[in-house]
Amino acid sequence: MTVTRVSLPLLLEDGSRLDWPDGRYEPKVGVARDRARIRHSIAEAPSLQWAVSEGLAKWAVEIRCPKTLLSRLTLSAEPQHIVTWRRDELDGVSWIIPGLVAVREFDLPAQELDPFWHDVILRVPPGWWLAQGTKRKVNTLAQSLLRFVRDEKLDDGRMHVQSESGTGQLRFVAHIAPDIWPEAETSRNLQIAALIGACGHLPAIFGNGDEEEDEVAREIRDLLEMAEVPVWTEEGYDPALAATVIERFYRTPDSGGREG
Repeated sequence: MTVTRVSLPLLLEDGSRLDWPDGRYEPKVGVARDRARIRHSIAEAPSLQWAVSEGLAKWAVEIRCPKTLLSRLTLSAEPQHIVTWRRDELDGVSWIIPGLVAVREFDLPAQELDPFWHDVILRVPPGWWLAQGTKRKVNTLAQSLLRFVRDEKLDDGRMHVQSESGTGQLRFVAHIAPDIWPEAETSRNLQIAALIGACGHLPAIFGNGDEEEDEVAREIRDLLEMAEVPVWTEEGYDPALAATVIERFYRTPDSGGREG
């Protein structure tokens, strides 16, 4: 028999690999805007359950945000845990990936695996994913609040933001002129401009302080209060200030250090 480190079995949630013919990894994941609750579950894969019980592997959740270059792995000995992140760590499309990761080197028993693996010693190194779930998308608060649409009726360079009805939650539509529409997904300044427009509608929608039934509105109020910024029912409320508490501007590499 030979020892292999180049390729090792992996149990996938979507069942696309058959290393464990009868094995199943079935995580239950609830994703909010700053946290995720995970309940890991593995069935018909005794070697993986043994690895967890012996402290050779731990339940894992990785959070990835390509735009901010965030990649963080959180481990837990318990199958149920909560993973949190700061709002400023995520910008744009972000993901969480649950699974099971080896934390110590050990030899993985091959009896329950596909016969393909029976003629090698499966020496698992620390850091190897033994089971992996489908990645789940994480929405920022701004993404939950706004939807962008191309509007052929708008003149060049213009935007129009209006409340979206019929969704059952606080939601706005940002209508974007065709000439700047290609930038809608990539321009942070354009997205924050839309968010400022959305925040400008909040006094008319919740001017009487009746946002208690809306989860997103409560979250915005909590953010503003923690930042000691006036909310829409208070004197001095400023949509631009409120929007940049939710999603702040970032300096670009060439925006500083020059004097006029």
